[in-house]
Amino acid sequence: MAATRPQLGDLVIRYRHSVVTVFVVSIWGASLRISSATYSEALKLARRTAEPMHADVWYTDDGDTFNFVQSYRKVV
Repeated sequence: MAATRPQLGDLVIRYRHSVVTVFVVSIWGASLRISSATYSEALKLARRTAEPMHADVWYTDDGDTFNFVQSYRKVV
């Protein structure tokens, strides 16, 4: 069954206060925080980073509700 929330190592795109941020979910909170001017730019960065990491990409406005964008997980 697919996850309904980001898992460790997944990338999340978050829009907050007129800034789009991409971060990686980690046990210490968010890491690899990178701000982008546009959602499109953030999405490109998240996809490019998620692919070699075999991670999923998610989007959130509020940090509570997450929308699945794309999976790069390796199916074994």
